[in-house]
Amino acid sequence: MLSPSIAQIRQKEKEEVKIRKIAIHTLLKKLSKNRGWKKAFLTKNPMFNNNVGITMITNAHTGRVSDLHFMKALEAFDKSVQTEQPDWYKITQ
Repeated sequence: MLSPSIAQIRQKEKEEVKIRKIAIHTLLKKLSKNRGWKKAFLTKNPMFNNNVGITMITNAHTGRVSDLHFMKALEAFDKSVQTEQPDWYKITQ
């Protein structure tokens, strides 16, 4: 069996990055409709509560971030918000 070529591997990686960018942008679009989401997200995920994390959030609004850890943190945060429904989430619904 032949192994995939380097070009095929790179193409697959590019596609994965594009999919992550879209997923992050979609999640952020959904969450940012609610006032207070950013403070709650940074409280739950202190590793993003720095200059790099804030810049990542800003760039993610325009679909320029594909960081896997950021995507997983947003997904986990979204799930917790859906189940817990904190006050800031209820107010804006």
